[in-house]
Amino acid sequence: MAKMAKKHKYIMGSGIAISPEKDMALFKKMSNQGWHMSGTTMWWYRFEKGEPADYDYAANMEAKVTKDMLSIYEGSGWFPIVACNGFQIFRAVAGATPIFSDIESELESLEEIRRNTVKGAVIWGLPVVLTRLTIVMFADTWSLAWVILTLLFAYFLFPFVANALGFFSIGKMIRRKRKQVS
Repeated sequence: MAKMAKKHKYIMGSGIAISPEKDMALFKKMSNQGWHMSGTTMWWYRFEKGEPADYDYAANMEAKVTKDMLSIYEGSGWFPIVACNGFQIFRAVAGATPIFSDIESELESLEEIRRNTVKGAVIWGLPVVLTRLTIVMFADTWSLAWVILTLLFAYFLFPFVANALGFFSIGKMIRRKRKQVS
C-alpha cells in the first residue's frame, strides 16, 4: 500500500508580538523547502505542501482590517495569509518593496498596536482581578461556584497575559527602531 504524502504541517511559533523577525525567517525557510505558511491555530502555524519558492513574509498588526487596506498591500505585491483585526501576515515574492519603507511609519504603527495592547490588558485584567478576589472568598469550599470561578479566571487570564506580553514586546521593538533612527 502506497504511503500518502503529508499535505499539512504545524509548527509552534515564537510569537508574532514577541519576535516577529524569527517567525518571518521561519516562514521563509519553510517556503524554500516547499512548505508555505497558510494559517494559524493559537500559537501554531499551519503550512501546506507545495513547490519550493522564495517568498518574503511580513507581519502587521493593524487594529482594523479593511478591503481598502488589503487592496493597498496587494497592489504592492503583498498578499494576505492571515487577515484578522489586530493581526495580519502577508506574503510576497522575495525582494518585494517592504510593507514599511521608512522607520517613522513603522514606529507609528507599532505605537498604535502598543496602545491597543494596553487597552486589551486593562479590559481582560479587570475580570482576572475580580474573579481571583472572588475565588479567595470561596477558598474554604469545594463548591460549583468555586469551580466555575476558577474556570472563568483561567479563561480571562490567557488574553490578559497575551496582551501584557504583547505590550512589553512591542515596547522593546519600538525602542530598537528608535535606536535605528538616532
